[in-house]
Amino acid sequence: MENLTNTSNERLNIRRTAHLVYLLQTGFFLTGISLIIAFVVNLFQHKQAEGTEYEDHFSWQMQTFKYMAGLIIIPFLLIIAIIYIGISATGGEEFRTVYELFGTPAVVVANIYAAGVAVFLIYRIYKGWKALISEERAVV
Repeated sequence: MENLTNTSNERLNIRRTAHLVYLLQTGFFLTGISLIIAFVVNLFQHKQAEGTEYEDHFSWQMQTFKYMAGLIIIPFLLIIAIIYIGISATGGEEFRTVYELFGTPAVVVANIYAAGVAVFLIYRIYKGWKALISEERAVV
């Protein structure tokens, strides 16, 4: 009987951790660091979830982080390149903004991209969290 109780408590703790990670991922919209914290929590708790019905959720959350990291790092590198172009274009004497270099279309494209990334993150969190609440497996 004691073993069954321990197993039930472990599963409950794993489920709570999965909820916490989804909550931390949602916090990304307030502070970007929460996505990294969610990744670290997931990384350390993923082994405990192996073989349980929650393993798919931890994999789903890990994939969400990887997608978001890629979707954020690529534009970050482009921004660094644009800043370099802005400094180089003036011989290093003054800095030009993206708007000054490329005009309104660049700003519009950047905003559309950011909105697309936000919608994708909301979709991933919603789909995974909804499955967890419904006690279904996350489709990985």
